[in-house]
Amino acid sequence: TGGGKVVKGGVNAMRIAALLCLLALAGAKEGFLSWGGTFRFGKITWKRVEGNTVTFNLEVAFTRRVDTGYFKGSSLDGYARVGDSITITGQATPEFNFGDETLRRDLVITVTAISEQEDWLMGELDINHTYASPNDNGIPWYASFTGCCRYFLLSNNADTPWELITTVDLTVAKESPRVNMLPVVTLASQSANPLKPQPYFQIPAISPDGSALSLKIVDGNNNGNAIEFDTTAIVALPLSTFLTQEAMACCDGLASSCPVTC
Repeated sequence: TGGGKVVKGGVNAMRIAALLCLLALAGAKEGFLSWGGTFRFGKITWKRVEGNTVTFNLEVAFTRRVDTGYFKGSSLDGYARVGDSITITGQATPEFNFGDETLRRDLVITVTAISEQEDWLMGELDINHTYASPNDNGIPWYASFTGCCRYFLLSNNADTPWELITTVDLTVAKESPRVNMLPVVTLASQSANPLKPQPYFQIPAISPDGSALSLKIVDGNNNGNAIEFDTTAIVALPLSTFLTQEAMACCDGLASSCPVTC
């Protein structure tokens, strides 16, 4: 420009640059639009660092082979392998909302596991955040991880948005409970243990502050129909506090005596 005049070539260059940006964005989303939902599962845990500062740990799993530059990696097939860093995205951009009117969208995970055969990858990300107070005027802060879309081959709510929520109240706890469990558990039709005719599985969990942990199965209306149980196949589902390692060994038939009821 010069003397208030606009150079036409400059305008054309701006238009071309804008068009290229739009094409790049469309290309990034194309893989998700053609493949459908890619989000497999996720979980959030947190730990107090100091004062009102906490570190959130986000662990997620997505489809691995998606035709978008976001999921490209250093593996021989061009996709991510363990140790790569990828930006998680989808048909709606995933975001982490801290519950205090602040959020984060640039979510870059480090890949921790992959399966080429089953076409998934797992990764995690640590996020530090400082709250203005230990809780939200006497109630917990509600932090959430949202996005779209859930894996397109799921039996329940495929290709729909997801929402994971955790509560943070630093006057009650300094760290959240942690559950280490696969998102999909396959059971045999009959238990191999003659003393336990119904198939069963265990959910390993810890409470860092030593408080009691309990398990509750909620109905479909309260979990967004994300979990479905065939009630005709379940005779009984006892709910009790989580067992210690010794008690779990007992329930597995690995101990000579059992001090607990499994």
